[in-house]
This record gives sequence, C-alpha cells and structure tokens, in this order.
Amino acid sequence: MRKAFVLFLTITLVFASIVPVSAISIGAGRGEKPEIEAYEAYSYCVETGQVFYSKQASVKAKPASTTKLLSALVIMDAVESGKISLDDEVKCDKEVEKTGDRELFLMDGEVKTVKDLLYGMLLYSANDAAVALAKYVGGSVKDFSKLMNKKLKRLGCKDSHFITPNGLPKENHYASAKDMAKITAAAIKNSTIRTIISTAKYNMPADNMSTGYPIYNTNRFLRKSTKRTVNGEEVSTYRKDVIGGKTGTLYGYHEHSITFAAKHKGMTIIVTVLNSTREKQYEDSINILNYAEKNLATEEIFRTSDDLDSVSIKHGELCNLDAYPSENCYLMEGYADPDDVSYETEVFEDLVAPIDKDTPVGKVNVYVKGELYDSIDLITNVDVKEGWIPSYIGISNANTIRILVVILLLVILICVRKLLKKRRDAKRKAQERRKRRNKRRNVRH
Repeated sequence: MRKAFVLFLTITLVFASIVPVSAISIGAGRGEKPEIEAYEAYSYCVETGQVFYSKQASVKAKPASTTKLLSALVIMDAVESGKISLDDEVKCDKEVEKTGDRELFLMDGEVKTVKDLLYGMLLYSANDAAVALAKYVGGSVKDFSKLMNKKLKRLGCKDSHFITPNGLPKENHYASAKDMAKITAAAIKNSTIRTIISTAKYNMPADNMSTGYPIYNTNRFLRKSTKRTVNGEEVSTYRKDVIGGKTGTLYGYHEHSITFAAKHKGMTIIVTVLNSTREKQYEDSINILNYAEKNLATEEIFRTSDDLDSVSIKHGELCNLDAYPSENCYLMEGYADPDDVSYETEVFEDLVAPIDKDTPVGKVNVYVKGELYDSIDLITNVDVKEGWIPSYIGISNANTIRILVVILLLVILICVRKLLKKRRDAKRKAQERRKRRNKRRNVRH
C-alpha cells in the first residue's frame, strides 16, 4: 500500500507541474516609422509575416471599393469550382442599371462576359459591374454577401463584415486594415486577379448595347502619366515594384483608401492605407512602402509558431499554456550584431479562464545592446474554457482525469488485494479445519 501511495503522489505531482522556458538570443530591427495622415494602415511581408507598419490596424473602418478584391476572390472561387466560366455571358437588369456612383453605365438587358465585368470592377472600380457579378454568382446581392463573409472566415479575417459587393456604404459593412491586407495577399495569389489588377489599361469590347471603349486602372502606381505631391515635391506615382491592388473612395474628405502589393528582393510586401485624404493617400502609401523596403528583414529570429514562455491560468480546463509571439521577428542585414540582441519575456499574472485564442498574455521585450528596442505581444494559440472544481487548486481537467484514473486503479488494486487476501484466509481456514478433522479421526482410531 505504501508503494501504491508513492506512485499516486508521484504521478499527481508530475501532471500538475510546469516546465519553465529559458530565454535565447534573438535580433530585430524597426527604425523610424513614417507619420501618416490615414486613420488606419497595415503593412507586412507575405512570405515571412514580418510586420512593417501598423496603425489602428484592427479598427473596423470603411473599406470603400477595396471591397471589390474580396468580391473578385468569391467570383474566382466560383470559376475554379466550375460553377461559372470567365467566358459566361451575364445579362444586366434594372438593379444593375440603377447602381449609381462610379460605373460602366451598364443598361438593363446589356450582356457582358464575366471576364469583362471583372476588368470593369477591378480596373475602373465600376460599382454596377460588381452588382452584376454578385447577382450572377450568388443569385442576389444579399446571398452573395453571405459568400463574402464565409470567405472572410476562411481567410482568417476577424474584424470585417461585408454587405455590398462594391463597398458602397451600408450599416455593418466594415473592414480593418489588417484584414484588407490579408485579402490583398490572397488576391494576388490568384493568377487571374493578379493579371487584372496589374493592368494599366483595358479595351472593353463592344456588346449588344454599346461600342467598345478603353478603361484605365484607378491605381496610379501603375500609370506613368500621373503625378502627386509627395513629401512636398511633385513626383510621378508610377512604381515598377508595385504589382497591383485596389483603390477606394467615398464621399468624405478623409475617405480615400488603397491596398496593394509590391515586389522587393523576391519578397511580396502588402501595404494597406484606409481613410486618408486625396492629397495624402499616395504619400502615405509611398512612405510606408519605402520604409518597408528599407527595413525588409533577411534573417529570421523567431516565428509565431515558436513557444517562448508559458503562463498559468486560474480556474481553467488547462492550467498552463504556451505563449507565442503575435508576429514573426527578424534581424535586418547590417543593423546589429546578433550577439548584441536579446529578448526577455514577461507574462501576465492572475489570468483567469475563460480565455480566447490570440488573447495577449504577456510581452516579449527586444533589446539591442541592453536598450529596449521593441515589444511584441505574447498570445495564446487555443481557447481555454472554465475548468472543473479541481482547477481552483491548479489542476487541469486533463490532470483531473488522470488523477481519477490513478485513484480508480488504486481502488481496484486495493479491492483485488483484499479479495485475494480474503480468498487466501478462507483457504487457510479451510485447510486448518481439514487438519483438525483429520486429527480427531486419527484420535478415534
């Protein structure tokens, strides 16, 4: 019994213990970030996940016509699944004709191909083309919006919800800069969308109700003839490094947006600027892109998949969780000697379940030559629900089950031992009785 008790105690302590994670040497670099006019912005590297710029990146903002990138992704899902074809002819109706604002002036009864409507929607930012495509794919604008929101979930966009296919303002139609950056990254991975948004000019073919005409990309990074004032100087907005993207404009002074992708040193950089001014829209974008290209990291230090520390959770089904950095970390070439760069983790105390996935549970502080250089959130990678009663003394649900199994095994062991002892005792007594009977018989004889 003493051995069984020692075994039980040992297993309990092992399951309830936590193993600390020690610090390792790392490196990172940021530099001076530009000041921008836009209310929201986000920029990151697709291949590495390195975040260059973030300003109110999770705020629910008006995406305007940048919405059309997600519409294009939903439409291309239908094309790739075989539901529709780029050569399909779409007949416009009165709802399309009455769309309003920027449009191709499509008329009731006019017929255009899916491909031509995609060019109209993405290049010229035609709202009526977006409605025509939405109705053709989804049956109605309302049903198409359901497909859009399903696509958002698949892309991991948590701070966005779309109602219209073209971005015209509606209640509950919003997106964050970070989510629009994700959408842009997904869009450029699609070869058809990438070809369209990287095109400066498209000749719209004639159809049953109109003659052919040229349309031009609203993204001025692709047009060699346009100029804007950037940092006090009038310069060409044309950029060879820009792949393509989507602009968005509403009616207010501070409602000019753009999201786009650029290529630099073989890496893809996404820049999303929401709700800037007409005068600062491209200046904001250029300054962020220049900053990103200058600070593109070349040496990976740690990734979001690396557990850097652990945290204790009170009253949770799990009592200890690994803590992961919320973004990847890199050392820029020539910025600092890796031996001069280190990090320390700080985890929050008194964390109480329930806790949602991606909740900040601490920070990893980055130092260069002993001076604080940057601080990155540590987050959880799972949801933690409230635990059972033993969780109030630091025992997780899983450990509770293990302990109960051990107790059950011990109870079974004790019962088996008692049963065996009882049988042995009964057998011994039976033998003693037989001996006594035999002895009495021998005496009589």
